[in-house]
Amino acid sequence: MGTGHLREGAWINARTGQWSFVSEHGDWAKQPDNLANLGLPAAVQEAIQDIPNDCSGESRKKIRLWVMAAEGIRLRGHGDRVAIELTLDTASALPACRDVLRRFPGSSQCTASTISTQARKTLQLFCRDYEQHVKRVIGWILWLAKPLPQPSGA
Repeated sequence: MGTGHLREGAWINARTGQWSFVSEHGDWAKQPDNLANLGLPAAVQEAIQDIPNDCSGESRKKIRLWVMAAEGIRLRGHGDRVAIELTLDTASALPACRDVLRRFPGSSQCTASTISTQARKTLQLFCRDYEQHVKRVIGWILWLAKPLPQPSGA
């Protein structure tokens, strides 16, 4: 488990859990092969290549949304807080964050925000509680996926 306060960022593949630390999300995503090496479609890098990274405006937002739409998860350490942004459902995507979150102190506050056109959903917990939360969510998903019992005599 990491120590101290981290200010690193990362892109995470929601499907595979592959991740890479980055200094700046937009610039990193635009570099040839970075997204492909993470297992994300090369077409995303091609689509964002000509979008100027204004580092805090609408262009940066477009770059982030392109990557997140391709099952990328954005993570940024802010001292004693960790922010996660995604466009996928948190229950299906957050297990992919497990390995990178182990690098942050357990006392760090973790905020996961689902960004969509309808609404922004937010989950807050401490990094030390993350594993337990993910196991609970996965348990619910598995329980919901169980087939319903058939009535007797059917």
